[in-house]
Amino acid sequence: MRPIIGVSASRVTNEDVDYDAARCRYLSAAYELAEGLPVILPNFVRDDEAAANVLQILDGLILAGDRPEAAAERSGAVPRANGTRLDPARDLTAPSLLPSALEAGIPILAIGRGLHELNLYLGGDLHEDLAAEGGFLRHHEDETPARDGRHHPRHDLHVTGGLLREIAGSDAITVNSLHRRGLRTVAPGLQVQGKAPDGLVEAVSVLDATAFALGVQWHPEWCAHGDEVSRSIFRAFGAACRKHRFRSRERIEPLGPLPRYLKVR
Repeated sequence: MRPIIGVSASRVTNEDVDYDAARCRYLSAAYELAEGLPVILPNFVRDDEAAANVLQILDGLILAGDRPEAAAERSGAVPRANGTRLDPARDLTAPSLLPSALEAGIPILAIGRGLHELNLYLGGDLHEDLAAEGGFLRHHEDETPARDGRHHPRHDLHVTGGLLREIAGSDAITVNSLHRRGLRTVAPGLQVQGKAPDGLVEAVSVLDATAFALGVQWHPEWCAHGDEVSRSIFRAFGAACRKHRFRSRERIEPLGPLPRYLKVR
């Protein structure tokens, strides 16, 4: 049976109606490459009890990237003067899921905004606008090409950590780059796994994690079918999810026969 992989949702509004949604690129990568069954996690998991209940059924967690940015304040945030889009509903959800997921040893893959959430939760902080600060490569999205063209590889990444090196099979890889923000201070609970040529940290793992726990700044879900490293990231994550499922489900007593009134007639 496929492991169940929770995918974080972003709050979107269409015609004055709110939706919690996840991009299909994440769902298809979780299904086809990680070989899991993806489920979208609504933004109502806001306390330890709710998080524990949700995580009881999950074998993996993807903190997905999206255009709205993570607020350092985590709640009550307002759009900044530069027009930055925020998602206060999700800002309340991710910090509720992370402690229980890490404690339970649930594999975690944090991508883009998800990396920022992971770093903020563990005590790091962010560059607000790399282009405005200067001294960095162009990391933000070029909106001139069609959507697929925006996700072509943009810069090299020097692999510094063992987990990413094991996945990539190399000390240097090429990644796409679609972000205005970046890690300024890496949280004490994280280990650097890769850096851009300008020194910006773009990959981390969680120190002392009991399961797979990787965060990346780029977007492997977009080029997962054409890029070997991207495929390898999702495959390694999926293998960890299956391992968690096997270990957790073997302790669960099988259900007895269904009551007669519940049987399909």
